[in-house]
Amino acid sequence: MRESKVLSIVQEFEQGKINRRELGKRFAFLGAGASVASLAIATGSATLGARLVAAQSAAEKGYLTCNNEQQATYIQNFNPLGPAGGSIRWLSQFGIYEQLFVWNALTNTATPWLATSWGFNEDSTVLTFKLREGITWNDGEAFDADDVVFTWKLLQSNDSLAGNGGRVALQNIDDIVKVDDYTVQFLYHTVNTTSVYEVGGQVIVPEHVWSSVEDPVTFANEEPVGTGAWMLDRFEAQIYELKANPTYWQEGRPYIAGLSMPAFPSNDSIHLAWLNGEVDWGGNFIPDIENVYVAKDPDHFGYFFPSTGAVVALYMNHEVAPFDDPNVRKAISMALDREQIVNIAMYDYTHPADTTGLSDAFNAVKDEAAANAGWTTRNVDEANRLLDEAGLTKDGDWRVGPDGNKMSYELNVVSGWSDWVQSCELMAGHLKEVGIEAVVTPYDFTPWFERLNLGNFTMTIGWGFQGPTQLNHFRALMSERSYYPLEDNRAGENWIRSKDATVDELINQAMAISDTDEQNAVFAQMQQRFAELAPCAPLFPGPMWGEYNTRRFEGFPNEGDPYAELSPWQAVLAILTNTVYPAGEQPDGWAPAAPEGEGNMPMEADSYTSGA
Repeated sequence: MRESKVLSIVQEFEQGKINRRELGKRFAFLGAGASVASLAIATGSATLGARLVAAQSAAEKGYLTCNNEQQATYIQNFNPLGPAGGSIRWLSQFGIYEQLFVWNALTNTATPWLATSWGFNEDSTVLTFKLREGITWNDGEAFDADDVVFTWKLLQSNDSLAGNGGRVALQNIDDIVKVDDYTVQFLYHTVNTTSVYEVGGQVIVPEHVWSSVEDPVTFANEEPVGTGAWMLDRFEAQIYELKANPTYWQEGRPYIAGLSMPAFPSNDSIHLAWLNGEVDWGGNFIPDIENVYVAKDPDHFGYFFPSTGAVVALYMNHEVAPFDDPNVRKAISMALDREQIVNIAMYDYTHPADTTGLSDAFNAVKDEAAANAGWTTRNVDEANRLLDEAGLTKDGDWRVGPDGNKMSYELNVVSGWSDWVQSCELMAGHLKEVGIEAVVTPYDFTPWFERLNLGNFTMTIGWGFQGPTQLNHFRALMSERSYYPLEDNRAGENWIRSKDATVDELINQAMAISDTDEQNAVFAQMQQRFAELAPCAPLFPGPMWGEYNTRRFEGFPNEGDPYAELSPWQAVLAILTNTVYPAGEQPDGWAPAAPEGEGNMPMEADSYTSGA
């Protein structure tokens, strides 16, 4: 009844039968309030009626309201191993399901989770995980080594299952074996010590549920069974909710009753919901956030944007002349005014990138010479000199390419991504100063991404690639391992079609080393090679978007207590959602979730018993 009244009121307003004041009065009479009325106006009645009532219900139940991105409706698919798609993925993968350990990029640590300890044997051919005892799935079944082995065998036998890291690690793994009920070992045919992060980060599914699934790729998993702090409460097209798992293995956690995820069909509706205090936690790009959001309620509204996300870059296709010339790429990079880009397009949320292409997550291990090679600093005179030297001569205002034609190229960007669009418009002005025409060309996300994967572009802005170690960054941008020829759409990372034999040899060395300091010394050589070849033009480290509202919940990471990234699409949300608590009800001895365990440690050699 109440839902139909909400929908009816919104429709009357849209039809001009009632004015804005009368709309507010009627919502107030229903107990929805003026902020809900404002959201109704912004969003419209087509999909909003049910969601408004559901959101009010979530607040009454004490559920924390989350937001990640624009999403008109949800599909009830909680398959954590299938192809990523839709903003339901993050809660499914890392809230309902769990990993052996949780990697925290902000603290550069791995927190023991389903596993208490792990490590390689002496020659790094066997990786052992000791599992935590006493854990149950949310249907009451016991969690043990059989579930871990089953999950990995499932990935191993289904190439189309994406997983969330396991697919990469399997390239070097022969077998996964159970030693006993709480010990699992991964047997390697090729040493790759960096793969411990992919193995530890892969979510685990229950054998007793998934063993009867005919097609794990298309399995919608509408009633998910996980070990996590959260379990499905209800699902509708415009909202879904998770409730606290009453048998969760971390005693006393989570501290809150549940999570609510409403769908917002537009950025305007998302921003309005934030301003009205209807969202408690999320990760959105909000322009001029201090004035637009924080100033509305500085005692409760806040944000945390550490520059630890992968570096956003200007990518140039190495298969297209003259972008196959490192000096041309450096010249284009030196033409760019990153200070202006960061100030205007990014609202000073981040800072210019350096010549390693690495974000602030790796500040402690950056090679000083590699980081200060100079070609990410604006220097128009040097840019012009390098372009002249490359034979790209001026003909009037514009330079002429190797084919004799004007140097004019599309600069691709995703339409609607306002920070990136503005960055590209500024870059087009910078490149004009050195005689290169960059025509900013927006595409919808799908065709933009398809063009990148096929290599059907000359210049584009795009995200970077990183992981717990530096290897992901260099493998993505400089390795034969990630290289695919033009028109092969599997180039999910190496869009620029770049490869370097020196980097590949260094990758082989790094994979064979278990000592962190020795490994970082090899990574430093990769940084130097990146600085020498300039495979792309790094722009700025990606801010890890995260906003919070402490009117109803507290304990979010922030500048004063940076215990984790606040961005809701990260695996570290397992720590965050087990740490926040109702406002004014801080638990005794409160601290960020950190289950006991020994973490990474040397393991006995060759203690496996295949097939146990």
